[in-house]
Parts: sequence; C-alpha cells; structure tokens
Amino acid sequence: VLKISLLLLGTVYILWMLVPRHSPVSILVAAIVFFLNGAFMVGWQIADGRLLFVQIVPMERKSSYMAVYYAWIGLVGGFGPLCIGHFLDACKHITGSIGVFRLDDFTPTFVLAGLAACISAVIYSRLRVQE
Repeated sequence: VLKISLLLLGTVYILWMLVPRHSPVSILVAAIVFFLNGAFMVGWQIADGRLLFVQIVPMERKSSYMAVYYAWIGLVGGFGPLCIGHFLDACKHITGSIGVFRLDDFTPTFVLAGLAACISAVIYSRLRVQE
C-alpha cells in the first residue's frame, strides 16, 4: 500500500500540470485531482505510520527515537513553506510549454515533488524491517 500510494501520488503532480488554465472546466478538473491527491496521501500516511510505529522503531527506544522524529518533522514542517516560497520566487520567470504541459513557476515544484514521491517509493522498497 505504501509504495503504490507513493507512486500514485507521484503521478498526481503530472495531473496538476495538466489542469486547464482559464477554462470553465478548470474547477472540476482541479477538484478531481485534489480528491485523488487526498486519497493517495491518506493511503501513504496510514501505511507509513504503521510501518514506523510497528516495524521500524524498536520498542525499547521508542521514546528517544520518536522525540528526534517529531523534532525533525517540526523543523521540516516549519521551514518547508519558507523554502518553497523562495523557490517559487526564483522560478517566477519560467514560461512556455512542452507539448501539453504549460510551464510556469509551479512546474519545477510539481516535478520535484513527483520525483521525490517516486524516489521515496524506491527507498521504501529497499527498506528491510522486522516482522
């Protein structure tokens, strides 16, 4: 479930780039893509949480490991929006198109997010956990 959810989540970013701009159907297409994004994200979060809490973190070190985990998640969650804001500002001059894909300042963000999801699926597939 985890790997499939991540791979599907990676494809959602392609769908985001295909949402028609300034069209009467834009809101409908965006709503469908947003629904898929949410469904795949929930699948990933549930599977990831189960893997982390049940199979990766040893019971005898759960307190210390999870303290570091939550601190790291807090830092990433706090600095992530700041960093992506600067990244979007740096990409604001991107324009054009490649086939059906229109290029704008969000294109590099969607491409990087999709690649990160797919790379994460590969990393998870190589992860060996206790049964």
